[in-house]
Amino acid sequence: QMISMDGELFLPPEANEFLKTLQAQSPPLRFEEIEKVLKANLSTERLSELEIDPVAIGTASLGQVHKARIKATGELLALKIQYPAVDKAIDSDLKAIRRFLSALELLPGNFQTDIMFSEVRGMLAQEVNYELEIEHTKKYRELFSGDTRFIIPKIYPDYCGPKVIAMSFEKGISADDVLVKALSSERRNRLAMSFLDIYFRELFELGYVQTDPHLGNYKIRLSPDGNDQLVLLDFGAVRKYDKKFL
Repeated sequence: QMISMDGELFLPPEANEFLKTLQAQSPPLRFEEIEKVLKANLSTERLSELEIDPVAIGTASLGQVHKARIKATGELLALKIQYPAVDKAIDSDLKAIRRFLSALELLPGNFQTDIMFSEVRGMLAQEVNYELEIEHTKKYRELFSGDTRFIIPKIYPDYCGPKVIAMSFEKGISADDVLVKALSSERRNRLAMSFLDIYFRELFELGYVQTDPHLGNYKIRLSPDGNDQLVLLDFGAVRKYDKKFL
């Protein structure tokens, strides 16, 4: 997934297209296994209040997303469910990536890989901390509540757990969808400016940055009047810093 973000710089197009599927279209885990995680994180009573689609609507490296409906209200949820024991696989996966990069000789010989992999390991450990991600999502929703260019899902605490995040289901299409590519230059430029604007606000005003902005972590919601919006989905890799760093 990390390599796919810049893979076009050094991989054949076919290889990079395949790696890009890891951003949101990895092979899903069987629902029977996902159901075990749900039962371990939510009470029987809470689960009985939901109608959960067993077919995943999104899959990535750390978990997958299932659409659900609250029976009593009809509200649609997106349940982000962490893969079993994925937090225990971080070290072995990083060793595999190290071997991969070494075999392809993609890094210069004097590159300080220990520093880089220490940072990556720290961020991956944060990404499997769903309780922290819930707090970050709430914070971003509050910070950008008055800006109609951005849609940030609402958290439903009653259906959350240490390995499950329940949020409002938000419609959108991928940023590299043909419909987005077919937009006028003016509309695409406006979307790009929104993307840059939220980043500069994070960097220079808020002291918070979402550090993993690959195409699986946000969607585009097209509007008939041309006021298209960015749907921001993932706040697992938010980094807080102080003014001294800036």
